[in-house]
Amino acid sequence: MKWIRKILWLVFGLCIALIILIHAGSAYMRYSTDDIKEVLPDATIAIDFYGNTKVRTVFLDNQSDTLLVFVHGAPGSFDAFLSYMSDSSFQSYNLLSYDRPGYGESSYSPMPSIVEQSNILLNIINRYSSNYIVLIGHSYGGPIAGYTTAIHPKIIDKAIMVAPLLDPEQEPIFWFSYFSIWPWTKWLLTNDLKTSGTEKFQHAKALKEIEPFWKQLKRPILHIHGGADGLAPPTYNIDYSRLMIDSNYIELRIFPNEGHLILWEEFELTKGLILDFVQM
Repeated sequence: MKWIRKILWLVFGLCIALIILIHAGSAYMRYSTDDIKEVLPDATIAIDFYGNTKVRTVFLDNQSDTLLVFVHGAPGSFDAFLSYMSDSSFQSYNLLSYDRPGYGESSYSPMPSIVEQSNILLNIINRYSSNYIVLIGHSYGGPIAGYTTAIHPKIIDKAIMVAPLLDPEQEPIFWFSYFSIWPWTKWLLTNDLKTSGTEKFQHAKALKEIEPFWKQLKRPILHIHGGADGLAPPTYNIDYSRLMIDSNYIELRIFPNEGHLILWEEFELTKGLILDFVQM
């Protein structure tokens, strides 16, 4: 019996250590206002409320008529695009990134509806007037960017979707996703991870809700995808773009050996694709 008790205490100790590491790591990685100012000294950091939803935005005013708006995936926060916002090649444009609801310094209020996410995004954009607006979304942020462009063609000029999850019939659920909904594991996770789990299990429904609007898309849209993407299956999601978006407006760029993190792992490649598309 002694060895059983030792094993139980060992498991308990490991669980406590895991909880501490998860939460400490999350706190360490989260950018405070001072942290942002160190990396982006000219940034304007704002906390705004849209109804009861608090959203943090990070804006760089580079005195441009063009605004690039970055929409992060799940989990994530504004800093997913920090390397792009701080890159000299992007300083010809005004740049805006934000913590989506449920992430970072925004409200912990998961918002799995893409329609509601789009409404928040539009309210944010309306605070930063610009003659030319391009949305850039990664993963979960891809359909938010695409849908917003489809329904607001007079406001949004172009959209870029990097490794987007689009097909509601082929939404992958991974074994680790269940940790965010099981009562005996959910309490272990940070708010960001729980939000991500909420979005994951309702994503197919959210994608189905916006499905009719892809046919309405009449603005140029670039879809970048890696052929080795294990999180957003390339075949289904690339075929979905081909099927649902008018061929006159969609540009597909597929890289067979790249994965879901192409945005960061192939920074120069993705940066070049984004800049070329913006300048077209």
